[in-house]
Amino acid sequence: MKIVAFDVDGVILDSQLTYIEATNKTLEQYGVTKIPLGEFNKFNVCSLESWNNDVWRYIEDNCHEEIGEKGKYVADYVNNIDIVRANGSKLFDGMRDVIGILNKNGTKICIISNMAEWDFSKNILPLLQEVRIDFIRCREGDLYKPNPKFLDLVLEHFGCEAREITYIGDLYEDYEFASLTGMDFIWAKWGYDNGRMGEVGGVKSAEAPRGLVEMV
Repeated sequence: MKIVAFDVDGVILDSQLTYIEATNKTLEQYGVTKIPLGEFNKFNVCSLESWNNDVWRYIEDNCHEEIGEKGKYVADYVNNIDIVRANGSKLFDGMRDVIGILNKNGTKICIISNMAEWDFSKNILPLLQEVRIDFIRCREGDLYKPNPKFLDLVLEHFGCEAREITYIGDLYEDYEFASLTGMDFIWAKWGYDNGRMGEVGGVKSAEAPRGLVEMV
């Protein structure tokens, strides 16, 4: 059995501008100057929690008024993500076709993402209705990549070992997750690498989604 697992943000979904728009929309509510586009590469995109921790520090450093609790900011941000996504989320060019080809080849398709399950099901899954997704593994409480335990439900579902799965990711944390669990890894170079993948040598990589077909 061949299994290919995909990260979502930066691999399947071209969502960078969505997160930036939602972040700046939230900052406006706090009277904080928008973050310049070129500055967002300093923010940790490994998970929503990491991103929001960095943005909250930015708010604390740049807001000179009473800003309240971090929890309220997170709630406002999540609400704005939902609003922005309602205006349309976009798959990377060729991604739906690639998954469709893998479907026809008998490959099992899995989603392994730090995205919240409600967000994926409501906003992203409808974009993938034309292809078959065999299993979805989204963030569960404080359990998410690169914690190796995050893979347990995937292995249970497919009745396989980690080495039978090829994981497609764009971040160093995705590479780390694959390494810790024993999955094969392909670096999606079209994604949102924050520079850390440059520290890793000898990693298989694809320049565009269509390049995956021959590699998996």
